[in-house]
Amino acid sequence: MIVDRNSWRRSFRDTVPTQEKWHYFGLPLLINLLSAKKGRTLAQLAQRIGVNADNLSRTVLRYNADVVQGQDEFGKLSALQRAVGDGPYYAIDISTGCKANPNTSIPMGGLEVNETSGQVLRTDGSAVNGLFAAGRTAKGIPAGFYVSGLSVADCVFSGRRAGLHAATRETRRNQQAVEKLSAE
Repeated sequence: MIVDRNSWRRSFRDTVPTQEKWHYFGLPLLINLLSAKKGRTLAQLAQRIGVNADNLSRTVLRYNADVVQGQDEFGKLSALQRAVGDGPYYAIDISTGCKANPNTSIPMGGLEVNETSGQVLRTDGSAVNGLFAAGRTAKGIPAGFYVSGLSVADCVFSGRRAGLHAATRETRRNQQAVEKLSAE
């Protein structure tokens, strides 16, 4: 995740111990902030993280233009969008393979799915043939906020829904194939 100076500084406020569960969220965030790679410019940051500087600059420019227009190609709510401002810039590793912080994020949201089948939907609302999502990979009950304990229920019920529909779909395809062979 690439952030500017102001976002990086604001993030430190979230690391201040204010409740008993600080070590679950605040401490990992603090560790990740302190291990972030830094560059005075986007080009310098790109070099430090091993990405193409022109591509990083173009991506930030496109993202900032989208923020001005109140849109985001990934569906981020306009109220949560912030343009990337002045440097220095920081690259914060939020990947699952991050060794500095094994608990980098809590996934909320996920892919838009058909509520009946769990089939993944494109941005135009059409279904992606044969692709199902469940649990936190699919938009579910705790899509915009964290509700402790709902992850298990979300995974079990949406997984069951997607599994049943995928199996039913496959059974129909197999029956059609058998009927076609029988007719020949």
